[in-house]
Amino acid sequence: MEAELNNLVTWLEVNEVKVSSYLPEKPIDHPVLSKTGIIENIIASVKNGNLNAIELACDLTIQNKHIPFGKIIKSNIFEALKKQEKYINAGYREQLANLAIKYLNAPYPAKETKSLCRLLKQFEPKYSEQVINNVSSSTEEANRWVKYLGQKL
Repeated sequence: MEAELNNLVTWLEVNEVKVSSYLPEKPIDHPVLSKTGIIENIIASVKNGNLNAIELACDLTIQNKHIPFGKIIKSNIFEALKKQEKYINAGYREQLANLAIKYLNAPYPAKETKSLCRLLKQFEPKYSEQVINNVSSSTEEANRWVKYLGQKL
């Protein structure tokens, strides 16, 4: 857990200015919860269409570092981004598709793969095609999501 916390702290420090407006109103006296509280505020701002929060959320997930409560946090980020997909630029869309390829080619795809694939399905078809054409794994999970991404809307 310490390495995961260090990953999150490092990311927060690198993005110190950008995350400063998402600090919890009441300080939380817990080493992990005080940091994940900032991420929860970013997620809430993504849901409201805040462009800075959308960029931060994309950046955090694309870095794909292990962070405390990472599966839940990343799934929540992808679900929030799904509602604001029109504000995600092409560069982030490309990187999110590459992340999905990485997830799906893993022997055991990450839990957040479901939320990420649902987000990708909201983008232009070329991003789903990018994933479909670059997934080489034949696990049941990978096959399921490749089939999902290949379905017409």
